[in-house]
Amino acid sequence: MTLTIPSRDGLGGSRLDLPQLGSVPQEFREVVVAVARKGSAPLKQIAKDFGISEGCPWNWMKTADVEDSLPACP
Repeated sequence: MTLTIPSRDGLGGSRLDLPQLGSVPQEFREVVVAVARKGSAPLKQIAKDFGISEGCPWNWMKTADVEDSLPACP
């Protein structure tokens, strides 16, 4: 399965080959979370646009929020 991730600047995109169903690259999750955090569209629409289930953006945002709040290890 190949996913096309829109670029952050809107000038192109990159293609990612997923080795197996259910395996989502971290880079893809980060892009989805960044788009969701902008708040320009409902999570349901973001999920539809990226071809993922409706719960993914919400779950990934929760995980990113926890990871972002952790202090950096020295």
